[in-house]
Amino acid sequence: MIELDLIEFADLVKPKQIVDEITSQIPDLPIPVPLEDIAAAVGINKIEYTTLDGFEGALLADKEKTKGAILINSNSRHHRQRFSLGHELGHYMLPRHGHKMQCGIDDLITKESKNLSSKQKIELEANQFSAEILMPQKHFRSYKGYNNSPSMDCLIAQANDFDVSFEAGAQRYCRLHDEPVAVVFSLNNIVRYSCKSTEFPFWITPGKNDPVPSGSSIRKASNSPENSTYSGSALSSTWIGDDKYFLTPEDIIEEVYVMQNGYVATMLYFEDELEEKEC
Repeated sequence: MIELDLIEFADLVKPKQIVDEITSQIPDLPIPVPLEDIAAAVGINKIEYTTLDGFEGALLADKEKTKGAILINSNSRHHRQRFSLGHELGHYMLPRHGHKMQCGIDDLITKESKNLSSKQKIELEANQFSAEILMPQKHFRSYKGYNNSPSMDCLIAQANDFDVSFEAGAQRYCRLHDEPVAVVFSLNNIVRYSCKSTEFPFWITPGKNDPVPSGSSIRKASNSPENSTYSGSALSSTWIGDDKYFLTPEDIIEEVYVMQNGYVATMLYFEDELEEKEC
């Protein structure tokens, strides 16, 4: 049974602050993270999986948020249910969030932007909380193989072991990794979006709704069976443009993960360290 000293959360207002306090109070936190047990420890006395018309999750709590209930759409996939539970738990634990919330699919995919409304900022924080609690930084970064060179096999294993969707795991992987690494998501050879680590200085040149580059390994792996991986390399110009501060390497490593129904993820990284341009 998980027990938490709730007094320690009184002055915490940011998702990472709250999750760091949770993990510090539970030094032997199991992976995958037991969200239901943590929710019970902070006052959520009911979690119900039920059909929700137009919503993925809902929070119903008293005004002081000392107790409450969370509803999760039972028709959604398992990983979305877990993310929704983390999202609603974020609303409950983040002080400036409301005590009655209803969240649809658009709320679960709110991303950082300069022009977010007040509601979108609230939903973004709840998403950040969910990612933090499902994949706590200390545990995610200490995963076996994570601190080695970027690896698609490691990323797939992490997502499975943390019981999150591959895409949620990939976004966390890129956000935290110390190496220049990016992941491009595509569907039927059309780019959906990409994410990259802060150490990856180059722009991914094929943007949203662009065809994947003809010289990429995605084309070569197109006939591979579902849930398989394929490694290759390409000219860097296939994927990236010039950068103001770093020399563009000649080649880029590609690790392609062929998922299901035409969905593909491509990890991009470099074999050698990046070199800075001379001033």
